[in-house]
Amino acid sequence: MALVLDATLGGATANTYLTLAEAEIYFEKRHHSDDWDDATDAQKNEVLAMSARMIDGMYDFVGTIMTTTQALRWPRGNVYDIDGRYLTPTEIPSPIANAQCEQALYLLSTDPTALPAILSQGIKRAKIGPLEVEASMSFQPKQMAPNTTWAVGSLGSLRNSSISLRRA
Repeated sequence: MALVLDATLGGATANTYLTLAEAEIYFEKRHHSDDWDDATDAQKNEVLAMSARMIDGMYDFVGTIMTTTQALRWPRGNVYDIDGRYLTPTEIPSPIANAQCEQALYLLSTDPTALPAILSQGIKRAKIGPLEVEASMSFQPKQMAPNTTWAVGSLGSLRNSSISLRRA
């Protein structure tokens, strides 16, 4: 059964911030969106829903949720943009909508759930000559598109994960 997007603002069953039609408008104006253009509507719906979940799970946002029953982390109250303008909770801020589109595009070309080979083999430490690599087991592969963090801007911050490289 095909995924049905629910972009109801503050809805208890919402699974996306944008409708497919709204995302299409974004990508009409974006350069290098061939992966989006080549995807089917079903694929686009899947990555839109997944990108909303990922953004909600990977970012700490300013402000507070509007209701305890809303499924997604936006709309939020007490939020101001970088220039100090109040963002009304009656619409999804464009930085969040843009971030969702950028993440959806990233998901069409990348599988961020795939672990790097060194981590999936359980290697804790590797040394090659003077270079030593220690993988933190809490390390997460790059899951968010670089443009997603740029788009979110002052409305939230990406949660940290780490991997350390050091010379022996």
